[in-house]
Amino acid sequence: MNRTSRRGIALAVLLVGLTSWATLALPSFSDRNIAAGNLNPTDTILVMEIRVTRGGGEDVTLASITIRNRGTAGDGDIEKIILEDGGAQLAQSANLSGITSSNGVTIPLSYHLDNTTHYIRILVVIGTNVEGGETIDLQALVDYTSNGTPGTSVWISDLSSETIRDGGFDEETDNSPDAAFLNPTDRAIVQTAVFADDDANGSPVGWRG
Repeated sequence: MNRTSRRGIALAVLLVGLTSWATLALPSFSDRNIAAGNLNPTDTILVMEIRVTRGGGEDVTLASITIRNRGTAGDGDIEKIILEDGGAQLAQSANLSGITSSNGVTIPLSYHLDNTTHYIRILVVIGTNVEGGETIDLQALVDYTSNGTPGTSVWISDLSSETIRDGGFDEETDNSPDAAFLNPTDRAIVQTAVFADDDANGSPVGWRG
C-alpha cells in the first residue's frame, strides 16, 4: 500500500469519527442558581432558571418539563407553576398534585429552540393558606427531541432553595441587653428588637403603632 492510499484511509476514518461525534451531540442543561430567598402568600416569583444550550447543527424541541419539590411545600402551598423563556410565557399549570412525589408533575411544552442558548425560567405562585416555614427546593427533568431522536435530561437541581413566610416581617429578633439595676434619673436602653422584611417580592411592610 502506498503512502497516498494510507492517507486516504486515515482521512476516511477521521471523517467517519467526526460524523459520529456530531450525531451524538446532545443539548446541555444547567441550573443558574437563582436564590429568591423568602416568599410570601400571593407572590409570583422566579425560583429557578435552566440554561439550555444546543449545537449549531442541532434541531431541538423541548417536549415537556417535569418538576418535583424536594422541600416541604405541597400543591396547597404552591398554587401554580409558570414556565417562561425570557419574558415569553411557554406554559403554566395549577394541577400540582404529586409535586412532592418522586415522579413530580409534568408540564407539556412542545417548544422549538430557535437560538443556541435559552434560559427557561420557572416561577411559582404562592397560595394564601400557608403556615409559614414551608420550603421550595426544585428539581426539573426535560424531555426533548434532538434531530428527531427523543432524549431526556438528568434531574437538574436548583442550587438554592426558598422558604415561604406567612407575610409580615421575615425576621423578628429580640436583642435586648441583660437586666440591670437602674437608679432615679437614669436613662438606659432596656429593649432592642430587629424587624426585617427581606422577602423576594420587593413590597414594603407597613408599620402601625
